[in-house]
Amino acid sequence: MGLSNLDELALQRLTARRESVLDLVEQDFDRLKSIDLSANDRNKLDMHLTAIRDLEIDMGQAGLIPCTLPDARAAEIQAMDGAGFDSDEQYKVVGMMQMDIIALALACGANRAATIMWGSEAGGPIFTWDGMSHQYNHHKLSHGNTADDCSGGAVDGYLDMLYDIDRWYATQLAYLHDQLDGYDEADGTTVLDNCSVVWMNNLSQGQEHNFMDMPYVMFGSCGGYFRTGQYIKVTEQDDPKNDIDAPHNKLLTGIANAVGVTGDDGGPLALFGDPAYAEPGEFDALRA
Repeated sequence: MGLSNLDELALQRLTARRESVLDLVEQDFDRLKSIDLSANDRNKLDMHLTAIRDLEIDMGQAGLIPCTLPDARAAEIQAMDGAGFDSDEQYKVVGMMQMDIIALALACGANRAATIMWGSEAGGPIFTWDGMSHQYNHHKLSHGNTADDCSGGAVDGYLDMLYDIDRWYATQLAYLHDQLDGYDEADGTTVLDNCSVVWMNNLSQGQEHNFMDMPYVMFGSCGGYFRTGQYIKVTEQDDPKNDIDAPHNKLLTGIANAVGVTGDDGGPLALFGDPAYAEPGEFDALRA
């Protein structure tokens, strides 16, 4: 659907969205300038205005990276009915839009980090799309029960349903992968090559609320810092369901170092997290 197919109201709304941020708040800034500010405060305000304007200019002159969504996609997002955002049928649509925004923001340098959380962690929708026809929401299925507090009956085939849900989320991850890989950088790489995406859950096993044997999926080498295309068993124990070694903070330490976070001494970060519970270092097998 091109812009020529939009009605007048939709075009007006789309145009308004694309106006300069500074133009939209110009009156507020003028009001601030009229106040008897100190020289330091006035300088800070001018620096803030300049920084925002520079960001807009940089995003508009980003070389090979178009820092706007395609017209058809922008029009589709603009046409969404906000009243339905919390309903199950909008779950996939809104999630894909969020991933579009994440990829665009990273490509244009507007953000260096982004997080997307599907659902409300302890709830989740009732999956009734893309071949799924469930009767209970994700949380109930994670417990294999018809009630959130496990006071109901057992759900037959709930493990197969959980498999279908996990597989569906993997397809959404693939969508984000393709979006990031679709933005070319000036040196011939893509945004995907220069970042790292981590897919994780809060628990490894819903019935036990267990956090051990937690799987993590990563893609993107973060500029060559990580070695991709491998499966790594990070614990040295025979049974991966343990809390003896391989705490997940070591993964976070590696990610922090990959993006250039430094420790107090100016060198690589030695430890992410509370020393009382965390272990220093990274997972060496992840390093390129």
